[in-house]
Amino acid sequence: MTESQFPPEAQVQAAIKLPAQYTIEPTPPYRIIRLELQRNGTVIPIPVAQQGMVIRAIAQRSDGTQFVELAIVDLTRPTAVWQAHMLAFETLQDVKAIGVLAKYGLIFNRTEAMRYFAEFYAHNAPYFPKQPCHDQFGWVGDDPRNDEGFVLGDTLHTVTKHADGKRSLNATPTQFLDTSDGTQQLAQGFETRGSMQDWWGALEDDLPHWPAVEIALMASFAPPLLSIFNLPNFIVDIAGRTSGGKTTALAVAASVWGNPDPRARNSLIQSWNTTEVGLERVAATLNCLPLLVDETKQARQSNGVNLAPTIAYQLTNGCSRVRGQKVGLQRKAQWRTVVISTGEDCITDLGKQGGLKARVVPLWGSPFENDLSKIPAMMSVLQKNYGHAGVAWVRQLVGDVSNSAMRNTWWAAHQELEKKYTQMLQPLGQELFRIAGYLATLSFTRAMVNSALHLNLTHEDPVLGLIRKLGEREDTSEEFEDRTLEALRCVLGYIDANPALVYRRYDDTMDYFDSPPNGWFGFQLDPDGALFLFPQRLRDILAKEKFAGNSEVRNWNDRGWIESNMGRARYNQAIAVSTVCTVKIRSETIAKYAPKHVDKIALVK
Repeated sequence: MTESQFPPEAQVQAAIKLPAQYTIEPTPPYRIIRLELQRNGTVIPIPVAQQGMVIRAIAQRSDGTQFVELAIVDLTRPTAVWQAHMLAFETLQDVKAIGVLAKYGLIFNRTEAMRYFAEFYAHNAPYFPKQPCHDQFGWVGDDPRNDEGFVLGDTLHTVTKHADGKRSLNATPTQFLDTSDGTQQLAQGFETRGSMQDWWGALEDDLPHWPAVEIALMASFAPPLLSIFNLPNFIVDIAGRTSGGKTTALAVAASVWGNPDPRARNSLIQSWNTTEVGLERVAATLNCLPLLVDETKQARQSNGVNLAPTIAYQLTNGCSRVRGQKVGLQRKAQWRTVVISTGEDCITDLGKQGGLKARVVPLWGSPFENDLSKIPAMMSVLQKNYGHAGVAWVRQLVGDVSNSAMRNTWWAAHQELEKKYTQMLQPLGQELFRIAGYLATLSFTRAMVNSALHLNLTHEDPVLGLIRKLGEREDTSEEFEDRTLEALRCVLGYIDANPALVYRRYDDTMDYFDSPPNGWFGFQLDPDGALFLFPQRLRDILAKEKFAGNSEVRNWNDRGWIESNMGRARYNQAIAVSTVCTVKIRSETIAKYAPKHVDKIALVK
């Protein structure tokens, strides 16, 4: 029986050797063979793998899971090339799980390979180098002030303190321990391309005219600060009509950290067309980085209800739900983030998730102020220049975070802003009053980024403009008012086109109990009186015409177009022998918006 070291190209430390009974062929592809000694003294060679494989290093995840760096000879290359893969050690000791090695082109005997890895690990455990590794991006450890660094993509950014009091910044490669294809693809999006100068050059001149875009940009910079000051997660919701530039604003925010192209395989922009667990895992991976999610209307539905508000609320909690597994509980993931979301409707209007409004910074209308002419040229530059701002921002924070005097100055500035915004928002109601802290975080981030990256932002902070907008009597932008009016005219036009679907008590030819096949759409008590519409039928017609039913009815209530006597924009009205729940459209609203100019739409059976 012989014991042989691996060839030099395997890049294995000298102390790591094959265990007894194993040998490696001296020429490519370096087959692994176990030599089994028989009772009669003969030795039988038993193939383990048709190419070389070796554990080169080990790593340990924060939950204690052991990982190994496994190098395998790539048989598709004309010369022997050893490819490295990070795997949980338990994968190599499970007869089913070990089959994943076939994905890397390894040809092997499962039982023999499991035995080989177990003996190899036990034989060399004291000599394996410990590989730097992480299972989340963001600050390493529980407290950023401990100078353990910040993980961004495949790089660990740290600071070294020298005896003379000076500090130097370091950037060292690190292994990311979540080896799933999707997570690796997500991590690849955090890359740099082009230059910081060209990136900022595409934004600098026009940003003062695009306050919503600037707020989204600062929201993208904000997440690393949440851990430093123990600030809560929150949502920036960009809502407006289709083709208004919402996804482009999201791309601007993404360009801070990496690939902003929503069509790219490794884009940083996620879709709402996913599961709650999927977005939880993305958020856990992107700890201390923004979560960019596009188009709430693509979110899954449950019993006809859009799930985006429920998922968004869970994301702001900063931890996953408690879930079981075969034995015990799954590890609960945690994260710090700012969710930047887009949609045609405000995310708070898509469901009844209590408390969500108090966690959302609302941005209404076109982020580019309805001037989309400059978008193509801007995006052409951003798709070639991205990621540098995020790296520069992280390195600035890594260098300064343990300076207590500087940190105290930062915190005092944040508190002063929060106090100021609280006073400005207090008259507007409890829900808006509670977002003062988030607005302070955005303004505070803007000031810090401006100083750290030398952006020369001299125009007014867009947060002040947002507060003024929130204080206006109407709680939606003109663009949203138009959509709300369009929904009302849609319904009134439908009624005008289909008069037989509305029971009119004053018409002796109609009988309430002799309803159309699908039931009454509503009823009217007097010729010029209010319309009482049945909520489900109303939601059906609004949904058919691509409106968010509940959202639009609430908007009607805010406009004063309907009357409510039981909350939730509903009105209880007696008709025939019962009292029914309705949406009551005021007679004044009908007189103003229902005359001949309204569009008639086809009868819906």
